[in-house]
Amino acid sequence: MGPMSPLYTDATVTGSLKEGPYHFLLTHYRASGATSIRPGIVLRVENYLDPSAVDITPIVKSDSKRYHGGWLKDEIAALVALSLGIRLKAGDATRRFDSAGDPRGIPELWGPNEPPFLRGSGLPILPGALGHHSLLDTKLFASLPALSPLDAVTLVRVARLYQDALWIAESEPQLSWLMLVSAVETAANYRQGEEGTTLSRLRAAKPDFAEYVQCLGVRGLERRIADEFEPSLRSTKKFISFCLDFLPAPPKARPGKEGQVSWARADMKKSLGTIYEHRSGALHNGIPFPLPMCRPPGRFEGLDGWDAPEERPPGFAARIGNAAWTAKDTPMLLHTFDHIARHALLKWWASMAPHNAT
Repeated sequence: MGPMSPLYTDATVTGSLKEGPYHFLLTHYRASGATSIRPGIVLRVENYLDPSAVDITPIVKSDSKRYHGGWLKDEIAALVALSLGIRLKAGDATRRFDSAGDPRGIPELWGPNEPPFLRGSGLPILPGALGHHSLLDTKLFASLPALSPLDAVTLVRVARLYQDALWIAESEPQLSWLMLVSAVETAANYRQGEEGTTLSRLRAAKPDFAEYVQCLGVRGLERRIADEFEPSLRSTKKFISFCLDFLPAPPKARPGKEGQVSWARADMKKSLGTIYEHRSGALHNGIPFPLPMCRPPGRFEGLDGWDAPEERPPGFAARIGNAAWTAKDTPMLLHTFDHIARHALLKWWASMAPHNAT
């Protein structure tokens, strides 16, 4: 038997689960407030590894091919966070079980084991991360032993990025946007090779611009522009193609039509291209994601057809301070992209798993 570690969350988790060597036990912790961070789950891991199999050879060169920045408990917490779409983070082990020791375990505490910090106020930016979620919905966990080592490492890295995006969303939504896009981009880069021509990448990433260049009628101009910006176009095309290939259905509950994002493939393609432009501007030029895309979604209960928070910023344009954005440059809110990113990543995870494992 391995260690027991608390998993902290601000969601309400139900349905204890045992999957392989992992046992998730509910604490039934009573929180003092609706959004309190609490140890909602205890993770118990059964250890079957032979201690003599640990690699103790001298280090002669760096090797980070399997590194993701955490330990086993962090891997599992991140995968559950991705599976359920909740904030979940592992604390330090509180009990250790030795093969020849007390069967009830030995209490241990390596650190203060305080809950992770979550800062936010007012309406939630990611309302879907709250509420009730069942561990029984983590069906993909059964596929983990069937994944190749490289598949599993990449999946954990993606899950860790997604996990971090959720923890900072309420206080730093601009950075959360970057983490979510990076999670999708990591999976897209792993999945796709150097496919397509430079022209096809330009037309996929910048359809309006490509059409404008074609209308100029200058022979060879479109190809020349495509070749010049080929590296960035390749990244953009991978991101858009991944999202479209694994695009989930819209949320079951939706706001009125004026608050909805268009799920039509052509419209979604343009929206994703705009999001990736904002990502590049943030990373390379220090321009944060537009503030209208980082606000909490409004919910207009009582209006006909409004069964859920709005999916995109309202209105035709927005001016904040010395900046202004049109509606087409602010295509959706963070919680909408979270829905797209998470479900696309789950479909990608399922595509890597043998059919008999899911």
